[in-house]
Amino acid sequence: MEEQKTEMLRGMLCERLHAYRVLQFALGSDPTEEFLATFFSEATEGVLRTAASVGAEGFESALALWESCKTEYESDEKAYLEACTSRYTKLFVGPGELAAAPWECVYLSGERMLFQASTLAVRDAYRAAGFKAAGYPHVSDDHIAIELDFMARLAERSLKTFDANDGDEYERTLTLQADFLSEHLLVWAGDYAADLSQAAEGTLYEAVGALLSAMLPFDATLLDELREAGLSNQSA
Repeated sequence: MEEQKTEMLRGMLCERLHAYRVLQFALGSDPTEEFLATFFSEATEGVLRTAASVGAEGFESALALWESCKTEYESDEKAYLEACTSRYTKLFVGPGELAAAPWECVYLSGERMLFQASTLAVRDAYRAAGFKAAGYPHVSDDHIAIELDFMARLAERSLKTFDANDGDEYERTLTLQADFLSEHLLVWAGDYAADLSQAAEGTLYEAVGALLSAMLPFDATLLDELREAGLSNQSA
């Protein structure tokens, strides 16, 4: 029974790590063949179906969008990659004002200015966990992809400390993630995801927005469960 619980907890840790890695790449890099293969992999489908099966809000619609995109992707992978590349440029590079500005400070202040006070709060959270954003100090630390990369790195650290049976560090990394979600991502990324999905209707990035919107509150619940369970594989 204890072994089954350990496997279940490890499965939760692996699935949330995969979700954050997929979302971080989707929102921070030009699409590639490798990314699309990962996005439409069984691992991603597993994340969606597992959450949908327990009634997690937003996952049924995210799964439906993912399935629709996968059908289009499988019909012509090369053309799909070209379409995604064009859409990524429009959504994240420009020219012109971005329909969904991918920075926390823009959503908190309502002003399209970077490096605001909230950006420094994000940077402080990174520093407390020993993390420095790529491009520091020349990029705004509160870009959605950087915040998701932070969560992915901590999720990976949680998995490693779970496997190493390091209870103190495991609890610390889970707490860091729960705090960052409640103080940052859950405050603004839902609105961003809605704007992204609306701007990207009928494309891969609508599905990405739906997954982001569903994943963040669901992960807050997962983190509560993981913290309550503790290290079930600890030696007696």
